Parts: sequence; structure tokens; C-alpha cells
Amino acid sequence: MKKRYISLIIIIVLAIIIQLVCISITPAFIASKEVNRFCQMIINNTPFPVELEHDDLIAISRNGDEIVAINFNTNYASSLGV
Repeated sequence: MKKRYISLIIIIVLAIIIQLVCISITPAFIASKEVNRFCQMIINNTPFPVELEHDDLIAISRNGDEIVAINFNTNYASSLGV
């Protein structure tokens, strides 16, 4: 009976650890896919060489040295090829 409780506690602790790891990995994975998609859109729609206004293309919100949010202006990126 005691072994059953110990194994149950170990399983619960492992499940909690796995859940915490998955929660921290998922946003970074989604963000990297969004950045790659945005870069591909820029490459496909922009005739090179072209002058880009980086401030109009990407808005980075910071809290001290930490990046809080990165916003992509897809309207500006789409208008580059026109």
C-alpha cells in the first residue's frame, strides 16, 4: 500500500514537471514560427535592393533590457513590393 502512494506521488510530480516544461517551450516555438513567416513574406514581396524603414517594419516594446513584445507591421511589408 505504501509503495502505491509513493509511485502515485512520483507520477504526479513528473506530470507537473512535464506540464511546466511544455508551457515554457510553446510560446518560444510559436514566436519563432511567426518570425520566420514574417521574414519569408518580406523576402517574397520586396524587390531588392530597396530602402527599408526598420522602425516602420518592426515595433519592439521593452521593459528595461527585457523585450516585452515584438509587433510586425504586415501592411507596410506588403506595400514594399508595390
